[in-house]
Amino acid sequence: SRSLGKCATYVRLALKAGGLDVRHNPVAAADYGAFLLARGFVQVTGDAVVAGDVAVMSGFRGRRKPHPYGHVQVFNGTQWVSDFVQDGFWPGGDYREAQPPSAIYRWDASSPNG
Repeated sequence: SRSLGKCATYVRLALKAGGLDVRHNPVAAADYGAFLLARGFVQVTGDAVVAGDVAVMSGFRGRRKPHPYGHVQVFNGTQWVSDFVQDGFWPGGDYREAQPPSAIYRWDASSPNG
């Protein structure tokens, strides 16, 4: 029902289970954008998300506590999942309030790295 503070670990395990090479993965969730781009994902814009999309959020100082490592999550076709099943795009109150910069990445099998 709430985060364990291990979103990057759980998302990395999901990506690995899907066949992605996760060697040399970043520690911070906020650093997953470049990692995904280097492995065949492309950044997408718009509100229409599809199963397998990965959202990466920047770190920030929240009102309740700091979030220096940011957040990473995967859309499973119905809802956003990280180290817990989320009730929406923003993983918690601090994120909903601050709405830190975020980007969505989608697997692109036609990319040179895909």
